[in-house]
Amino acid sequence: MYDPQTVIDQVRRWVEAVVVGLNLCPFASDPLARGKVRIVCSRAQDPGELLAELLHEIDLLEEGDQAETTLLAAPDLLRDFDDFLDVLGVAEALLVERGMDGRYQLAHFHPDYRFEGLPEGDPAHLAHCAPHPVLHILRWDDVRQAMQTHPNVAQIPIDNQDRLRAMGTLAVQALLDLTRTHSETIEIRTRSEEQQDPS
Repeated sequence: MYDPQTVIDQVRRWVEAVVVGLNLCPFASDPLARGKVRIVCSRAQDPGELLAELLHEIDLLEEGDQAETTLLAAPDLLRDFDDFLDVLGVAEALLVERGMDGRYQLAHFHPDYRFEGLPEGDPAHLAHCAPHPVLHILRWDDVRQAMQTHPNVAQIPIDNQDRLRAMGTLAVQALLDLTRTHSETIEIRTRSEEQQDPS
């Protein structure tokens, strides 16, 4: 059993240091700076309970909760990435069933995230790695508005892959590990610097 506040702090540090710090999502810094990102630690002990929590968080957004977007972390569930994807599929189907798919979108992150088609060990996988399994609830209206302000949304994942590959696995993993601690500093090195290090 994880301490809820510890999980929330870890996810927040990940958003600040990785998602915003590495500019993996150019739209994330504004709501974070305005205090509009809600981070919740799930208490669920099975997928059904997690889905119920997901619907509850969407209800809060529907009711005009102060947050604009919610990250629901599930530290006690779905540590297996394939199991996580299975539940994600059920969650997305549930949104369709409830008629919410036109209003909300689910992004997803996992400690063992793997992009299909990329080789094992590719630093690009780390773009969607988080300290815990996370379902990110986004309002479609906010997504569309953000996309309209960006010159080339399709280029974002390509730039992310290039940036992470330039940093190298050790540097990115070190930054991810930092989010699980209370340290505020870290040395970030590029792949070329890693290769020159005799240690």
